[in-house]
Amino acid sequence: MYKTALTTIAALATASTAFAGTLIPPPTEVYVEPVRLECEATTVQIYFENGGTLLTAPARRIIAATKSQLSGCAIADVDITAIAADGRTMPETTSLASERIATVLSALTDEGLVADDMTASIDTDMAESQIGRAMARRVDVTLAAYNPKIG
Repeated sequence: MYKTALTTIAALATASTAFAGTLIPPPTEVYVEPVRLECEATTVQIYFENGGTLLTAPARRIIAATKSQLSGCAIADVDITAIAADGRTMPETTSLASERIATVLSALTDEGLVADDMTASIDTDMAESQIGRAMARRVDVTLAAYNPKIG
């Protein structure tokens, strides 16, 4: 009996020293919970020069800031609405709006702000008082974002 007890104690001591080298030491730094992303729908307005279809420097900065704001978020859908009251005729207005949508879509794609569901429309219902005003030469972009689920 005494011999069995000594053998068991010796085996346990040997096993504990064998595993001692593989134990992970306790953490030395305080645990800080990761910051949770606030991914929600974001709407931005991209303004254009009178009669222009190229992005201005401020418009590029707005798109870059939006990318930064939504970093780590998944984009569910993108809705683009062009307002082009600086066209003199309805065909010119439609053409300007279409070209502005294409320009903004290209910039969004370059920044990785794309989704499977992307819609574009042209708002042609302009009041006479808005024609030619800077506020009526824009593309409104709404990006619906959400926190991605991993696993």
